Amino acid sequence: MKTFFYLLWVILIALISFPIALLIKITTSLFDKKGKILHFFTRYWALLYLYTFPYAGNITVKGKENINPKTTYLIISNHLSLLDIMMGYLLPIPFKWVSKIEMAMIPCIGWNMFLNNYIFIKRGNSKSIKTMIAKCINKINTGSSVYLFPEGTRSKNGKTGNFKSGAFLIAKQTNCAILPVIIRDTHKTTHGSNWFSLSNRVDVKLEILPPIAPNTIKAEKTKTLLKTIQKQYDLALGSC
Repeated sequence: MKTFFYLLWVILIALISFPIALLIKITTSLFDKKGKILHFFTRYWALLYLYTFPYAGNITVKGKENINPKTTYLIISNHLSLLDIMMGYLLPIPFKWVSKIEMAMIPCIGWNMFLNNYIFIKRGNSKSIKTMIAKCINKINTGSSVYLFPEGTRSKNGKTGNFKSGAFLIAKQTNCAILPVIIRDTHKTTHGSNWFSLSNRVDVKLEILPPIAPNTIKAEKTKTLLKTIQKQYDLALGSC
C-alpha cells in the first residue's frame, strides 16, 4: 500500500514540477548556458522523491570535502537500483547524466531530462555508445561535469559488475579528474526494478572518494586505470 501511494506521489510531483522546469528553461536559457539553475531545481525535485521514499531509512553522505565546486569532473559510481538516480543528486554540484534512452520516455520526468540536455544511450548499440562518448567529451570540454555508471547496468547482488572502458576513455581524452562515488545498500530497498514487493526500511549511503587527478589518469593506460578503479570498488563493496 505504501508503494502505491508513493507512486501516486511521484506522479503528482512530476505533474507540478515539469511546468516549473519548462518555465525555468525558457527564462534562463539565454544567460545560463550550462543549465545550472535548472539542474538545481531538478536536484530538489529528485531529493524530494528520495527523502519521501518509504523504504529508505537514514540517508547519509560522506566525503563532500573531496569535491571542489570549481572543478569539472567525470563522476562515476556503482549502480544498484532505480534509487541510485535520486542518490546521485545528493552531490552538491551540477552535472549531466548519461542515461539509457528508455528513461527519456517517462512523461514529465523524461521530458525534464531532455530539458537538462542529458546524454542518452541505447545499450548494446555500438553507434549509440560512440555518440555518447563524443557528447560526454563535448560536455566536459565546455565545463559541464558528467555522471555515468561504468558498469552500464544495475548489479543484481550489491556487488560491483565489470566496468566498461568508455568512462576511462572519456577521462583520458578530456584530461579531467575522475570523481568516484560509492552507493551502498539501495538494492535492499527496491528489489532491483520491482517496487511492488518491498519490505523493511534500509539505511542508504553515498560516499564520495578523493578524485583521481588528471596527471594520474594521463600516466596510466586505459585498461590499467580501469582495473585500478575497479579493484577500489570491489574492495569497498566486497566483490572480490
